Amino acid sequence: MTSSFLSDFAGMWRRPISDYDRGIAEYLVILDTNVLLELYRFTPDARNELINVLERLKDRLWIPNQVGKEYYERRVDAIKEHLDLYSSVPKQLGEFKDKAIQTLNTFARRCSISGDDREKLTGPIEAAFREVAAEIENRRGAFDLDLAKVVTRDPILESLAGILDGRTGRPFDPEEAKLLIEKFKERAEARIPPGFEDASKEDNAHGDFFVWEQLLREAKERNLPVLFVTNDEKKDWVRKEAGIVVGPRPELISEFSDRCGSDFLLVNLVLFLRIAKERLGVAVSASTVAQAESVERVNGARIRNHLIPMDEYESILTHMATEHHKITRAIRNGVASQDLRQQGHFLAELIDAFEHSGELKGNSVSVPATPAQWRYVERCRHLITDTPARLDGFNEGATRSKLEPLHLELDHIRAELAAGRSHRQVVSYERDDARMRGDQHDLAAAEDVLLSINRSLAALEHRAEYLRGLIDALLENKGTEGSTSKHSGKS
Repeated sequence: MTSSFLSDFAGMWRRPISDYDRGIAEYLVILDTNVLLELYRFTPDARNELINVLERLKDRLWIPNQVGKEYYERRVDAIKEHLDLYSSVPKQLGEFKDKAIQTLNTFARRCSISGDDREKLTGPIEAAFREVAAEIENRRGAFDLDLAKVVTRDPILESLAGILDGRTGRPFDPEEAKLLIEKFKERAEARIPPGFEDASKEDNAHGDFFVWEQLLREAKERNLPVLFVTNDEKKDWVRKEAGIVVGPRPELISEFSDRCGSDFLLVNLVLFLRIAKERLGVAVSASTVAQAESVERVNGARIRNHLIPMDEYESILTHMATEHHKITRAIRNGVASQDLRQQGHFLAELIDAFEHSGELKGNSVSVPATPAQWRYVERCRHLITDTPARLDGFNEGATRSKLEPLHLELDHIRAELAAGRSHRQVVSYERDDARMRGDQHDLAAAEDVLLSINRSLAALEHRAEYLRGLIDALLENKGTEGSTSKHSGKS
């Protein structure tokens, strides 16, 4: 559909699948570093299918020099991370098994259960863990890469060398690179995308901006629209509505249009593979798409170092410790849900990273954190910055005792909202896939599930808004009995 009401608000609405179909067929296709690194996590069959897709694009495939640089810096780490899973996961499962057996043995002793009856309790657990360990070992055997092979004669590198020969950009010269880094710092301070989310990184903070600048220059030189394939969903790249990616940020679309005079699309690897299968006529199995979906979901676990000013570091650590204490008390009192327990575990790991892994760097502390952990830290910084003035003078015990359970329930609802929005995003992909395949049965089923999810999310959001209102009322009235009664009467 052609409408100024759409074109004048580019980036505020989700583009139809047909636009991405045209993008794969006609646009310059540019890959991000994370797409190249997925090749080290895919099974051999899935890897070959992705390589075949890239080969089919021919001269319309291109990568910025910054992507190539990051690929070489991280490819060995990518395979090492993957290979480590085959050892670390069985070890963790073994610890879970031992704890479960120990718990059952304690139960058996207290209930005077012995001999064959105790074996009936523990035997199935032992067998299940052995079966899982054997399956993991089978998958390790089927995986064709090892660290020595990647270092000495990397088959993925050999394939990419052929595909990307003559399709990789040139680096900036040193003087221009220095100027561009200063420009990045100015943009990051003004929160101009992309890259401001990485501004606190110690290494390669400017990486996303360099990718973007090289992408813009290549598109302008070729006078071509661009389809950028990336699994990066940080808010300095994509716009989200209710947890669902709408597309690239409007600022990126506007900058691309101003400098290149053409269209800019951004797509993740999952949707790219699904559309490429139909548009390019290449074999892409459901297993390969499933692996891309799985990798996309776990990519958030990659750890990076972030610099935090010392005064903020102390305040954030104190805030997290306070929140963890609240959750611990709720668990001890038997009123904590499973989600709240998981939040407590999440906080315990983050506090441990702050206390034991942080390194002093001048007047700042370098802290390792996953993207999920860092998002939580950013929320803490926001709360610490915004709430002291509001809380000044509200230290009355009565107010605190009323606020704590409300905050706990609100945290629980936020966790459920996050999980629900993530589920909705997955189902949305399934719906889009069903629509593209013309499968009306799967499409109707996905629509029904989305309707149910949206209803649940609406109810949770309504409850969260109600709780926020109660918290604001308590803060405004200092928790006194008279003011509480006044609000209750108005309700």
